[in-house]
Amino acid sequence: LPITQVIKLCEFIANQEMDKFQRQEFEEGLPAAKLAVVQLFEEIFRDRAPYIENELLEKSGQIIVNLLRQEEPFPDNEDAQGYDPATHSLNCIHGVAMHSLVSYGLYCERKRKQEMGEKGEPIMIYILKETLTEKLDKTKNPSLAVHSVFGWYFPQFIYLDKKWALENREQIFPADGMTKYWQAAWSAYIRFSDVYTNVFPELINQYQRALEEF
Repeated sequence: LPITQVIKLCEFIANQEMDKFQRQEFEEGLPAAKLAVVQLFEEIFRDRAPYIENELLEKSGQIIVNLLRQEEPFPDNEDAQGYDPATHSLNCIHGVAMHSLVSYGLYCERKRKQEMGEKGEPIMIYILKETLTEKLDKTKNPSLAVHSVFGWYFPQFIYLDKKWALENREQIFPADGMTKYWQAAWSAYIRFSDVYTNVFPELINQYQRALEEF
């Protein structure tokens, strides 16, 4: 299918509020379809080859944010045996949408460079910055799976907008009293990020804390 029709179908699925068809036992329903949408976007935006026109690109970002603002049908279950926030972020709509949103922001930056060359600093597009800032409010977004994504991509945030990343560093890796959020972000950072010379100095306090807790 042409990318235009694919995105149109994704938009249709994202806008549905309830299943309109009776499901048989073990049949996938609307939540699974919405999860498939964000998984598809994650795959699209990680691919360096496809070129998506600006209008479709903007619509894709809006679909991802729309799904992030809907109720999560696969919520965190912190009491489950072996529960891991980063792993769960790959199996719930909000978690995968967060991964997709970051990939979307990185894709937009690659596209900007492709069109304009290497001039200027990287840019964190507004919809990414706005949504990330919104999701950092743990009173409204308490999901550990979602929060783990902030640690996972901290180097990418430094790359796209160092000022934003450092201004929000203490919320991403919060101090005492929010240990589970610190652990979710730090564990994801340690497991899934390389050590970059431009990132390590900004996280020395976090490495020290990790050593103390270890």
